[in-house]
Amino acid sequence: MATLSTALKSTRTALSGTMGTWLFLGAAILILGVLLLPKAVSNPSFFLQILIYGVADGAIFALIALGYTMVYGIIELINFAHGDIFTLGAFIAIPLVGLFGFTDSTQFSLSVMLILLLVTAAVMLIDGGINVAIERLAYRPLRNAPRLAILITAVGMSFILEGAMYLWRGANNVHFPDVLPGNRLSLPGGASVGVKDLIVIGSTLVLVSLHRRRAGGCRRRHLRPVLQQHPVRRGLHGGPIRLYRRGVRRHRQHPGGGLRGTLHRPRGGLLDGLLPGGADRRLDLRHPHPGPRLPAHRTAGDAGSRKMSRQLLRNDFAMRWARGTFRDRNRTIYTLLIIGALLFPSFADLTTGGSGNHLVSTAADAGVYVLLAIGLNVVVGFAGLLDLGYAAFFAIGAYTYALLASNQLSGSPLHIEIHLPFWLLLLVAMLVAATFGAILGAPTLRLRGDYLAIVTLGFGEIVPRVFRFLGAGSPIGNWTGGVNGIAAIDPPKLPAFVSGPWFGVATPIKVVSPFDFSDSNWAPMDYYWLILILLGVCVVLVTNLQNSRIGRAWMAVREDEVAAAASGINTVAIKLLAFAIGASFAGFAGCYYGAKLSLVSSENFEFVVSVSILIMVVLGGMGNIPGVIFGALTIFFVQFFVLTNLPDYAVAAANAVGLGALNTPSANGAWVGLHDEVQRLNFIVFGLILVIVMLLRPQGLFPSRIREQELEKGTTEEAVFDLREASD
Repeated sequence: MATLSTALKSTRTALSGTMGTWLFLGAAILILGVLLLPKAVSNPSFFLQILIYGVADGAIFALIALGYTMVYGIIELINFAHGDIFTLGAFIAIPLVGLFGFTDSTQFSLSVMLILLLVTAAVMLIDGGINVAIERLAYRPLRNAPRLAILITAVGMSFILEGAMYLWRGANNVHFPDVLPGNRLSLPGGASVGVKDLIVIGSTLVLVSLHRRRAGGCRRRHLRPVLQQHPVRRGLHGGPIRLYRRGVRRHRQHPGGGLRGTLHRPRGGLLDGLLPGGADRRLDLRHPHPGPRLPAHRTAGDAGSRKMSRQLLRNDFAMRWARGTFRDRNRTIYTLLIIGALLFPSFADLTTGGSGNHLVSTAADAGVYVLLAIGLNVVVGFAGLLDLGYAAFFAIGAYTYALLASNQLSGSPLHIEIHLPFWLLLLVAMLVAATFGAILGAPTLRLRGDYLAIVTLGFGEIVPRVFRFLGAGSPIGNWTGGVNGIAAIDPPKLPAFVSGPWFGVATPIKVVSPFDFSDSNWAPMDYYWLILILLGVCVVLVTNLQNSRIGRAWMAVREDEVAAAASGINTVAIKLLAFAIGASFAGFAGCYYGAKLSLVSSENFEFVVSVSILIMVVLGGMGNIPGVIFGALTIFFVQFFVLTNLPDYAVAAANAVGLGALNTPSANGAWVGLHDEVQRLNFIVFGLILVIVMLLRPQGLFPSRIREQELEKGTTEEAVFDLREASD
């Protein structure tokens, strides 16, 4: 057994190193060869031409990836704004090239080449300055904040840059003067390669070679293997090796702890470590219960005024409930949310003059995102696993219900129709999504942090495209309707239900049998009360999970996976359970979403949905259920109400102050009208909201108490450096 364990460990070590890299590349080349070999044999010239185009275009993306690698290698940040910097550089180059009068008819010459090199250098400096400004204003203030706060700030900066370019250049494509030579060199077999392609490929090779070598021609020697040695790390002086860390792997040190000396060992003798006055000040030791009910040191005497007031308070249930509710933050949030949910339909009718059905329907849609945020909070907030493809499970739940509650399968190779009830498919969608969550989690258990995020991101991109591929024209038949999606989905039905004022003030109290959710007499209140009931059930389940042994195990894995494993926690099963349970909530929400919308399309489950849900979790406060609910409602309100109605509000405000002329577009098209101009600001406004909130509250609006204490003590959500990496 020991020999087998040693052999498995050696194999894992080999696969994790250079051998694993070559095996992966070999497998990728083999798969591509099997897929592309028939086309290459049947039409070699066409295959070679497509290959040349792919290499030239891939060289451009290689340059982008090269810059991204430099950023990630220094600060370990998934910079979502990096691609927008690339696009911004192209937009900046257009007016610079225009200063020299370049057009498509300009003949290429040595002077033109020198000017293009000068413009390229200028664009690099401008883009570099913009990136420095972004780092100083948005990223550097968050160097001691949780990693996800910086991640959300990067998403916000991406929105700001995209909105700025949209405001500057509009939505139409912008033509770049074609001044490079268009000559092509013929190759054997009928293919050709352009001079532009050679310039791009050559530039990429030069920059890659410069990146791989340092001054003097010596290859770069990374310090990571040296820094893995703890004695070396304790002896280092100066600044941290990473820009956004409190030192070299100082993830768990209190503010008073230094690199020299042991943190959790009292400096004095045994009595100094046991006596209250001799405890190390850096430990910040506290009693586990700040206010224990200890017996009095004296016999009870006459009750004073304070004691009598306490007795009266205990006898008054209402006062006791109010005291307990509004002293606890989470209870206060729950109370306000429940009151607001119950009164919202009446408030919508009062504010709209009796036509508030659209607001109630929008609130029901908001409940879907609350369900998704609660599920993602299990993965990100409880277990500390970053998931950027959460919308994939949302899609799986929605398509599960759509396939089993419509006539879609009649056009598939099965040629049957399945119409199962909604209430049964709620559980089926949860189980299917949970199964795929476990399938995703199983091969990624050894991945952590950003690497796990990349894998989940890939899964989130694959699933909608699979559903889009399995449409009309698919080699295996029409299963999902392709880009058109699945329509005419069965609505939920009940054998009987009691109607009353909760469906409208004038609605009489009576038993409706059967109760159909597609009946317009009950819309949209039927789906509104349904989502409230589902939310209540999910909140109770998640709260019990958080307070159970599983919740404590999630917390232990999130804080320090190595210590959790040493304590006897099966980290593999716990992380798989987090993926499965989080995915089940997304499937639950997807089932309701398909039933309410009666249409499921792959376009509704793109990457932006995953990012929006992650923003909701981080903004509300990771690990805190009422905070996540509040964050989900806030982001949904901003996205689907404030930003949607902002152009109309701007037009109304301009008319009110006598500036109605701004609403009229100019004749030359330079001014498209106030409505469209404000609409172009949506990305900028949303990005600014994200950046400002993260700068002011990097821990979220209502973080959990434990997370809040971690931030006050200067710790992060990452685990301590894993010594097994060095030993392997």
